[in-house]
Amino acid sequence: MGAVLEQVEAARLPHVRDSGLLDDIAVWIRERVPLFGADVPVLVHGDLHGSNIMVDQGRVTGFIDFAEALAQPADAELDTILRWCARPGEFPPTPVEQGLDRATLVEVPGWLRDVYPELFGGERLRDRLNFYDMYVEIAIYAHHPEPDVRAQARDRVVRLLSGHNHLDGLAPFCAARGTGLRRDRSTGN
Repeated sequence: MGAVLEQVEAARLPHVRDSGLLDDIAVWIRERVPLFGADVPVLVHGDLHGSNIMVDQGRVTGFIDFAEALAQPADAELDTILRWCARPGEFPPTPVEQGLDRATLVEVPGWLRDVYPELFGGERLRDRLNFYDMYVEIAIYAHHPEPDVRAQARDRVVRLLSGHNHLDGLAPFCAARGTGLRRDRSTGN
């Protein structure tokens, strides 16, 4: 979890002038570190999205690009997948190709929830996913070479600090219910 705070400090580079925002981020992160105290890290891919999933005749047959694989809590990978579903344009198969669109990916979180309910049943899952999202956004804010991309990351950081993130745009079952993200039993979604 210290890596997230390291990203905050990296964002204090000369091109980032908003020290008040960075102070707010550091406080926000410190408040959430206890969420991970009991975790046992597992090996996660670290970058699991459509460009890194091999499919043959509609079946997943493998994964590629393990450059970002590391030991993390299992739900860290869930955040990457949900981010892909919410913002697929940021995960093209190649820089010049269009990847899957949001309408195609809308059911993926529900399929995952049905197959891996333990990932969706964790205590304070939404807070944990927000933490992972903050790590990604602050890293972009600190290191991306393009000012407009850094500005987008800054805007997302501000949304996270106000309690909103990429999950807000996903299907209704992603609304916080109880301790985790749950399926809306009234609609079946």
